[in-house]
Amino acid sequence: MNKYKTFGRRFWAAILDMGVFVPMGWIDNAIWTNVKMPSILAVWLIITMAVSWLYGILLHGYYGQTVGKFVCQVKVLDKTEKPLSMRQAFYRDALPIVIGIPFLFYEVKNVLGGQIANKGFPSDMNIMLKAFISISLLWFLLELITMLTNKKKRAIHDYIAGSVVIRYEVDDSPTEKKKSRYRNVLFFILLGLLVISIFTASSKSHLTTGSTPIGNKLGVVSH
Repeated sequence: MNKYKTFGRRFWAAILDMGVFVPMGWIDNAIWTNVKMPSILAVWLIITMAVSWLYGILLHGYYGQTVGKFVCQVKVLDKTEKPLSMRQAFYRDALPIVIGIPFLFYEVKNVLGGQIANKGFPSDMNIMLKAFISISLLWFLLELITMLTNKKKRAIHDYIAGSVVIRYEVDDSPTEKKKSRYRNVLFFILLGLLVISIFTASSKSHLTTGSTPIGNKLGVVSH
């Protein structure tokens, strides 16, 4: 087994991690629908972005894997294949966070200024939103190209952090069998949440898996 052959598993782990954020997306939509105080909404914006960033950093730092990675049996390690440190976990997501902070400030400023509709973004595609989408797409493409052109499938964030992602299989021990059952349950729960979210979003203008109109593409976990 090639333990570095992780592209497919990382892809599905990213999808499943979106499912983790579906309940928060529902709460987010309820808050933006019912709360009209700009100060509360601005604080909520900061909380949702912070949660999306801390999710990956803390889980990678403590366990080497997010919920999606646990289900898909992939793990992030130091490039020497020792456990990942918290500092490395931060470095993996540092660049998306740095890029995302100015756009968070932009949203917060607009909301505090009374622009509550569309979560602080203008309804028309202004230059700030176009820049965010362009940078997100460029970052994704660079990550993808890097991952597909080296033997260990390391993306840019892995080189920045000195990390590597490996796949692993489980044995037949009682502990691993129990974990496998947990994985199966989590898989169906997260998949179900995503399906419900997609059907719910079909009558709305945006998906409910993120806290901004563009789904926090730079805020959710680097896989």
